[in-house]
Amino acid sequence: SGLFGLAAMRPEIHAGEVTIFRPFLDISRARLAETIAVAGLVPVEDAMNADPRFARARLRRIMPLLVADGIDPAGLAATAGRLAQAAEAIDAVAGGLIAAAVEVDDMAVGAIDAALFFAAPREIWLRSLSRLLLAVGGDLYPPRFERLAGLADDMQAHDGRSRFKRTLAGTVI
Repeated sequence: SGLFGLAAMRPEIHAGEVTIFRPFLDISRARLAETIAVAGLVPVEDAMNADPRFARARLRRIMPLLVADGIDPAGLAATAGRLAQAAEAIDAVAGGLIAAAVEVDDMAVGAIDAALFFAAPREIWLRSLSRLLLAVGGDLYPPRFERLAGLADDMQAHDGRSRFKRTLAGTVI
């Protein structure tokens, strides 16, 4: 998952005049069920939550074993919260790197100052590159880490004299 995947979902999303609160990681399932019942709401069960093809379903099945070893949902939620804070910090620094090292024209063609860009710590320039790919290519989700890291390593190693052309996330680099 990497840092951003392990940070879990943001607890609030603002969509126009509606605020969506989720995923309630720090509230027990029993408490959520009680709150729903008291509110007179009908709960919706997502069948994918029990589908063993998904890691979250497999983890829920072994959760009692994890709890026995001191790894409980509250602790995992707290860790996800701390990882979210770290992810936000990296994202803020990545935004600064983009502002300093990238010029984008009216046609969404970007030019990266490679010396400045790759002088930053690796996690920062990987996040910056991911954000650039999403912005230019228009994908909803970042590319897989292995592909992103491979592209970034190729870019960093490029001598600047020969032709360089790659594609990733709907973007020609």
